Amino acid sequence: MALGWFGKRKDPARRALERARRLEGQGRWAEALSFYEEAAADPQVADEASEGLRACRERLVGANLDEARGYRNAGDAEKAREHARLALELAADDPDLRTRAEEVLRDMDAQEPEVPRPAPEAPRPTLGASACACPVPQEGDPALREEPEAPGDMFEFYLEGMTETERAALGALGEAFREGFVRLQQGDLEGAEPLLREADGQHPGAPGVAYAMGVLAVLKGSWAEAEEHLARALEADPDLEPAAHRLADVLREQGRKQDARDFLEGWLAEHPGDAAGWLLLGVCRLELGDPEGTLEAADRAESQREEGQVDHWLLRARAYEALGKPDKAMEELQAVAVRQPDRLEALVPLGRLLVAKGGACAERGAEVFRHCARIDPERAWWHLLRVAEAYIARGWGPEALEVLEQVRPGLPDEKEALDDWERLRAAAG
Repeated sequence: MALGWFGKRKDPARRALERARRLEGQGRWAEALSFYEEAAADPQVADEASEGLRACRERLVGANLDEARGYRNAGDAEKAREHARLALELAADDPDLRTRAEEVLRDMDAQEPEVPRPAPEAPRPTLGASACACPVPQEGDPALREEPEAPGDMFEFYLEGMTETERAALGALGEAFREGFVRLQQGDLEGAEPLLREADGQHPGAPGVAYAMGVLAVLKGSWAEAEEHLARALEADPDLEPAAHRLADVLREQGRKQDARDFLEGWLAEHPGDAAGWLLLGVCRLELGDPEGTLEAADRAESQREEGQVDHWLLRARAYEALGKPDKAMEELQAVAVRQPDRLEALVPLGRLLVAKGGACAERGAEVFRHCARIDPERAWWHLLRVAEAYIARGWGPEALEVLEQVRPGLPDEKEALDDWERLRAAAG
């Protein structure tokens, strides 16, 4: 945690403890908590760290419970619960703090019982993946090695996770298609192609085969061939949503963004309940310089979304940023971060916008990028450079220099990374 990946120091736990105390003295409770947790993991300083650790937890729990009460009094039950649950999470295993948070949650339950929500099902790999869905699994994915090896079992496994429209298009096809389908899902393009061509001869005009051939062409980067197959699939089955999504992606990949937009607008006029299609249309409009149209598409996607989906907030954030409304963009990104605290796609732009605002917001941006570094260790160096950037924006040059000093040994040997470090080193003074 907290810079512990980089460099060799004589007493990192003691150093973390001193840093935590300085941050606590500045009222930077969340950052201090991170360093206190690092220090507490070392038995040599655990006792010294425990008092500060408890104090920071108490401050953060209290602040979130105050926020929860404020939102409850303002009539925003959802926000109130979010802060109360965050307080419970921050309380960790402290019985007194947990009791305080649980009492607030019970009080909310007594006033306005929460409707229980079913637990989301684990995502299943699906051939219908597009830019707005899960990617087609690639060869070597550890999850694939754990699945049944028999092609028939594998086909049924994939089919089970598909929409009703997909199952209707694919489920009645023969053995050659089924085996080719499984190979395609596993990234074995050379093995899939002859089987799918054989299936194409066995089932002339079948939309499922044409769609699978289109996906194969996409994975090979053969855009014209992919467009031909996907158009043929839609001609045979005008309601095959994944084929429409893939075709829009293919048009975009060829630089035909206006064609993609026009196609999606026509498709959605006939299929207004396609949430993923609205998201794709929003992306096309944004790429064409129409952020207002993007917001409209994001709203339509939200009205059709399933529980747990957050992509409409991400899309709206991009649109608001393009409109020069960073505060609105941050509201959308925070909505994602509350529901998916480890979603880098939301955290990175949120941190960047906070740093750009400077002052106390930059300090919050530093906290966001520290969290990014913890959940994305392979790119921790990049996130920690953003922490240094946030400290510079806050006017804390010495702290920025300290971060840069510790990051330097872990930088990749790449010009872009080294230039970034040098730029920040000069800015820190």
